[in-house]
Amino acid sequence: MTVRKVSYTTKVNKTTKRVEVIARQDKTQVGELEFSLAQNLVIDGIPVAKIQWIGVREEYRGQGIATGLYQAAADYACGVGMRLASDETLKLGSRGFWEKQRKAGNAVRKLTDKRGGKRKSRYVLACPARINPPTNDENIRKLERLAAQSGTIE
Repeated sequence: MTVRKVSYTTKVNKTTKRVEVIARQDKTQVGELEFSLAQNLVIDGIPVAKIQWIGVREEYRGQGIATGLYQAAADYACGVGMRLASDETLKLGSRGFWEKQRKAGNAVRKLTDKRGGKRKSRYVLACPARINPPTNDENIRKLERLAAQSGTIE
């Protein structure tokens, strides 16, 4: 199997304050992620951009495309002074990503304050984003050792 290059682009809807990250392989759209820039979620005084949804076409799964979508979203959010957070339900497809990031020391589980509302527990990526997807068991062990040495990123 030949792995072809995937490009990631962002598109901002200024009316809804949502950002779409689109993954393309050649000219085919293979995945998309949408997150909210609405500043009603705050963690440690920093606004949090919340993932709304993510999807990768079935035939393109397992190629790191979802991780690339998250990376592009995290880079954008950090670039505008926000942190990227998971949704509170952590659907099955995204749970693995957030757990890997937590184990690698890139994300922490935090309570976020919704202004005028109740608190929710979410994963939040550190800025600058440094997602480094493990590619095999040895890399996973290396990342876990590094995370243990550096402690939790707040």
